[in-house]
Amino acid sequence: MVKNVLLSVTMAIASGDDSTVLLQTSQGDKHSKGQRILAEVAKDSSTIRVEAAAGDVAPVAGSYMAKMSQKAVEVATGSVAPQAGSFCVPKQDVLLMQRTYGLNTAHDFEAALEGKQKKDTPTTTEAATTTEAALAGKQQTATTKTGSLGGKQQTTTTTTKTESLGSRLTAGIWAQNVMPQTLDEALESEDWHEVNAGTCHPEFGRRFQRKGIITPTLMYNNLGRIAGMQFAVDTETFPLYPDSNLKAGESAVPTGLAKSRGDYALTTYFSDPSKICSASPADTSAGSLGDRLWVANTSAPLGFEAIPLRSDDDMPGGYVPSGCAPTGFAYPNSPGMGTHWWRMTQPNGETPCNEAGPMFLLYSRGRLVAMGMTFVGFDNRVPTVGNKRPVEIGGGRLGPPGDEMWEFARQDLSPWFFHKHDNPECLANFNMFNSSIPGGTVTTGTLHVFFSDPLNITCP
Repeated sequence: MVKNVLLSVTMAIASGDDSTVLLQTSQGDKHSKGQRILAEVAKDSSTIRVEAAAGDVAPVAGSYMAKMSQKAVEVATGSVAPQAGSFCVPKQDVLLMQRTYGLNTAHDFEAALEGKQKKDTPTTTEAATTTEAALAGKQQTATTKTGSLGGKQQTTTTTTKTESLGSRLTAGIWAQNVMPQTLDEALESEDWHEVNAGTCHPEFGRRFQRKGIITPTLMYNNLGRIAGMQFAVDTETFPLYPDSNLKAGESAVPTGLAKSRGDYALTTYFSDPSKICSASPADTSAGSLGDRLWVANTSAPLGFEAIPLRSDDDMPGGYVPSGCAPTGFAYPNSPGMGTHWWRMTQPNGETPCNEAGPMFLLYSRGRLVAMGMTFVGFDNRVPTVGNKRPVEIGGGRLGPPGDEMWEFARQDLSPWFFHKHDNPECLANFNMFNSSIPGGTVTTGTLHVFFSDPLNITCP
């Protein structure tokens, strides 16, 4: 019934008419357009249906049903609702559009819908180009306006700019281990070894692990560019929820590897995961890690959770800002971390350890500069290979065993990591490996991954 839906949506959003939007909603609806669309997508139905007021315009070819007659009729793009009713479009077409353009949150839809409602109408070519930019949520709108001044044609063009995750990739707050950003670098290294025999896995690309250590696992696309990272565990020695804060399908997905290689992992993507084995040069940008930070999550509408590159964009539920560590916080010119955003279910440090989010976000000047993992375990279990415990390095501090990159913090975590009132009660005695004190067998393995220079980080 609905043909050429992507072209229709492209033209509809780019038309500049305020009434022409993706799946129109009535003006009396208290929810945003993006929220309504996501709510409809989440329903167990093959059709997306959104109420329309009299005068609303069908954004794509589909069907319209008047409230009074309850009869559905096929309508073309631009058809006007003569009375209150609803517009409908096949759900599979909306899902395809979401996957194609990376629309994962209500904010993504709002950016796509509202960003194109301008008074100036671009040409057909401009509409196709700039609408894709708005839908992707990664580019500023580019418009070309032609007019006359003194009898001469004047053309003004604004430039598009792709948002970048960053240009560097290092792991470890103190060690700052440099990660190879290309497949060639990984192949030439004596430390990194491929784990899937030179084939491109349709979900995870070509994967490499360092010196037999399973975290981090690096993922490369078919062009040999870094595509993301996995933070893997062997569930034989570090079990999933409720025996840790890693929940199967949500924060940890199956890797398809043997347990000794890490059978579950928190999986992050820096570029379009659907193109990990089919990317073209046009999908990459020189000097950039990628254009996004997505986390695999089977409970999310599209199987991924989008992490905002700016802290003032829509943040996934549960994340709250807390402690901040600027450059120089530990010693002169020490690496900084920025403002920590932790995922909590309860305020004032009352979140149970196995309900705390295993991933935290780090922002400086409102910009995502790093991400971090905090995998919580019990009964002295840690996420290292073979459950090897950290080593004492003096002054009550712990270091990673062997070639592991995991970090093992101890209290006090405030003020740099948490505000005093946010410091988790369940971590009062973590990483003490002492069963004689309350919570003394609770552990965490932490790993910071930086996308920007850690020596240029500030706090509000």
